[in-house]
Amino acid sequence: MIPRRHLLAIVLAALLAACATSAPAGPVPNIGGTWVGRLNPMYETFNTVLLPSSQARVRLTQTGRNVTGDFSAVGLSGTITGRLDGNQLTGSMDGQTATTAANVRFDAKVQGDTLQAVLDNNPITLKRVPAPR
Repeated sequence: MIPRRHLLAIVLAALLAACATSAPAGPVPNIGGTWVGRLNPMYETFNTVLLPSSQARVRLTQTGRNVTGDFSAVGLSGTITGRLDGNQLTGSMDGQTATTAANVRFDAKVQGDTLQAVLDNNPITLKRVPAPR
């Protein structure tokens, strides 16, 4: 027979383990649609070239927490994949410049109709384009 203090310790350990598993960080915002902003690269893209400042366009499709889409700007295009955890998108972009292809980080914080994104260490603010009526 297991002594009560050991049984209590086992039950307490099981409860703590159950609480330690992380749940999603809140409701998932809808980020599907078109977003535009200005890409002003501060760092080389794919460690090879400093791209010119230009308008960037992102089109996203969302299924639950999973997000896919495409990115385009002068001299750079690619495919985005990621996952939402609350208002945080964590993902990557398979991108292509005129001379190089690479997979780079694409993360964003959702703030209403604004995405505060980071593309290959370059910050970019994207605004949602209203859907046509």
